[in-house]
Amino acid sequence: MNMKKKTKKSISILYTWVIFFLIIIIINNNNIFKKTFKIIKKENYSKRIENVYGYCNGPSVGYLKFIKEKFKLKFNPKIINFDQTSPSDWSIYDLRLEKNNNKIILLNYKKTLSFIFNKQKKNEWTFNDQIQKIESINKIEFTTIYNDETYINGTLNLYEINSRKQKKLVYKKKINQIINSKPINIDFKTENFNSYHGTFLIEFDNLQNNNLKNINNIILSSNNYFKIENYKIINQEKNCYYVSSRN
Repeated sequence: MNMKKKTKKSISILYTWVIFFLIIIIINNNNIFKKTFKIIKKENYSKRIENVYGYCNGPSVGYLKFIKEKFKLKFNPKIINFDQTSPSDWSIYDLRLEKNNNKIILLNYKKTLSFIFNKQKKNEWTFNDQIQKIESINKIEFTTIYNDETYINGTLNLYEINSRKQKKLVYKKKINQIINSKPINIDFKTENFNSYHGTFLIEFDNLQNNNLKNINNIILSSNNYFKIENYKIINQEKNCYYVSSRN
């Protein structure tokens, strides 16, 4: 009886080892471990990218990589980010591929764009970034230190500052009213004021009072030049779009 039990036990152990080696061979031939590792590594990499560069916020590198992979892009699309961030084209651009301006990725799209000029001195507010391509500026808004109403009687001057620190006047507006949270409607066509790079400055002259100290920020607003309804939407995630021209 003992010999039979030992024989059955030996056969059972042998079967176990045979099955174990067969499983190892199958796994090895199908690269399951390797594929699983790659999937986990890729998922972790994507999460790290999103955590650092955002998915559909800030540079939005996560969304760019999603579009690149999902649609297997064989060209470099045009990329426009409506947030004031550093360019993120590097994340998907391939220098070996041609650019296709009919395929556009719009990041952090807004129907209305706002350019906030921050106070630097008593009579100086600056905007130190690119102003996106716009057709017109239609509103000026003032924020005061304590949200108080402030009476202003003077001329608002908007300047572009070039690399040599020279000022170029691009717009002026006479203001003689109480300013508060309500915007001032204007109609400034910007044919010569599109896609500038550099510094912009607002100053007042011909002042009849000394209330500028109360003004904290000055905000210029415009309707977005890119109207989403003029394009064919291929993909949308929140305020990020992959679109194509209808032409």
